[in-house]
Amino acid sequence: MPILTSAVTVQVRTFHMTLSIDHTTESPFNHSIYSLYFMLPPFSRRKIGGNRQDYIFISTVDILPPLIYWNFMYEITIKKTFSAAHNLKDIGGRCEQLHGHNFTVEVSLASKKLNEEGLLIDFRILEGWIEEILDKLDHKFLNDTPHFKNINPSSENIAKYIYDRVYEKVNSQKIDVSRITVWESENARVSYNGEE
Repeated sequence: MPILTSAVTVQVRTFHMTLSIDHTTESPFNHSIYSLYFMLPPFSRRKIGGNRQDYIFISTVDILPPLIYWNFMYEITIKKTFSAAHNLKDIGGRCEQLHGHNFTVEVSLASKKLNEEGLLIDFRILEGWIEEILDKLDHKFLNDTPHFKNINPSSENIAKYIYDRVYEKVNSQKIDVSRITVWESENARVSYNGEE
């Protein structure tokens, strides 16, 4: 275990924790820091500083879903697009007017284990599910679809709509829906992970 002094900053949703520990001292916190670091998925780890990278710094890590997702070893993501029109009620501004988007949807599944074929799930199966779900939205005026009759068809609500239907598909397979991301433009996206 290297000798290091590090600042570890982890941000999980609205929870913000900052730890600055001298790892050269014997302290229970030392083990907590290392445990925290190695619990993070690889894409969330950052190493900087020193000729031999003697410092570990984890900054503003966005983990979805929080806590539980740290233990997932595998994640797959499928990206699909659909086009639809909507108008958002009672929000003020131009989005109250009828307008449309070419939406991009990213569906991410996660699991600790692979199946007997060495897959989290066959991409073709997941693609089929997503196409079935998006077919209900594609080239539709979303406000007139059954699900959005009484709720605003915002990107947030679209993400939850997709999440709930994907979750129904994977619920019996020991696979978790780690997040659904909906892009309504190349600069604007929302993500939903099912956490209350």
